[in-house]
Amino acid sequence: MKLLLPAIKTALHSHSIVTTDSDIYITPDVRWRPEGTGDTCIGIKDGGLHREELAGEVWEITATVELAAFAPLTTNGSDSLCGNSGCYAILDAAVALLVNNLLSITGAQSVEIGDDTPSGIVQVQDETMLVTLTRKLTYTIELTSI
Repeated sequence: MKLLLPAIKTALHSHSIVTTDSDIYITPDVRWRPEGTGDTCIGIKDGGLHREELAGEVWEITATVELAAFAPLTTNGSDSLCGNSGCYAILDAAVALLVNNLLSITGAQSVEIGDDTPSGIVQVQDETMLVTLTRKLTYTIELTSI
């Protein structure tokens, strides 16, 4: 995870998934956003590791990463989810960039798209309401030592 999360952040920074670089961040919780982050943003969270020892002291690491998209709540909510800068558009753009991208990580073999969580609403400090949606990605990496 220590290499994977920053590699994902760097990949997302290289494309205009959201408007400013500070709106792409690594987060300890999908509901938390750093101070100064815009209302439309994407967080990258570790989703856990599974380690399996294979033959010849080779380890298969299955790393799950969660991408959390945030968008301002509109009057009907539809644009917040389905609009051009809504949560689905943010996640679809991020996943399109990452799904065939092994991020130059030694031993990385595949990336799979996982489930989305149901959307939700969070209130931020200035009482703005944001819609949030989380999607999981799973990276499979083989290493000769861990």
